[in-house]
Amino acid sequence: TMRSIPFNTGYSPAMWQQATDVEILKKAGVFDVEKMRTILLLLAAFNMNNKKLGRDMMANAEKHGTLAREQYGSRNNHQSVTAALNKRLTMDVLRQKRQAGAICANDAKSCYDRIIHNVGYIAMRRQGVRKEPLISMFTTLQKLNHKILTAYGLSSSSYGSNRRIPLQG
Repeated sequence: TMRSIPFNTGYSPAMWQQATDVEILKKAGVFDVEKMRTILLLLAAFNMNNKKLGRDMMANAEKHGTLAREQYGSRNNHQSVTAALNKRLTMDVLRQKRQAGAICANDAKSCYDRIIHNVGYIAMRRQGVRKEPLISMFTTLQKLNHKILTAYGLSSSSYGSNRRIPLQG
């Protein structure tokens, strides 16, 4: 019930709008802040709804054939090695024919927080996602109240939720 009501109505519970920013090491033993990675800890129910949303979207897109042929990520019966082989063969053919060419691969892996919300909303609606779960997800993301976890504990000050223009992209 705590997950299905927001998912089916577009509601964003206030407790979902709390986030904790945590720095983790990219490389073992390297504690330089600029060489660390920030991860965002969110409420598990919100994360589970987002996972369901992604699975539903991909299943619908597969069913209706609306994904690009070169889209290999998060798809059944598609392997990254095949994508790499196709890229290599395409470049080999261009070289043999002495033709100019370019390949553009846009991989959003680990960059989902960089996607502009209205563009993501439109793209997901195109793949058959209902508006209610999207409203719940994007409203929650835009109203997130970020606190930072430090060596001294959770910060008392926060950022994000009081902005006139929400953080995104």
